Amino acid sequence: MADTVRRKLAAVSFLADSRRRIGANFSVVLDTTRKTLAAVAVRANGERRIRAAISVSVDSVRKVAMRASLLADAETVIFRAETFSRL
Repeated sequence: MADTVRRKLAAVSFLADSRRRIGANFSVVLDTTRKTLAAVAVRANGERRIRAAISVSVDSVRKVAMRASLLADAETVIFRAETFSRL
């Protein structure tokens, strides 16, 4: 299980590195309604496009969240992309 999560987070890290080259804002969003982790790239005009949807169990994400900087509201938890690029 841990290897699977690491591979999926590596994909998020790759997207975080890619966004530096394309200049897009990037965030990783835990969708609490679908119980999945989604990597979201946001274009400069504010149009949101999901570049990759990565299913990870909520318990696994919570373990990673202990090491992450979080912004939280009632519906979603947004992880700073820089945190994942360092994993």
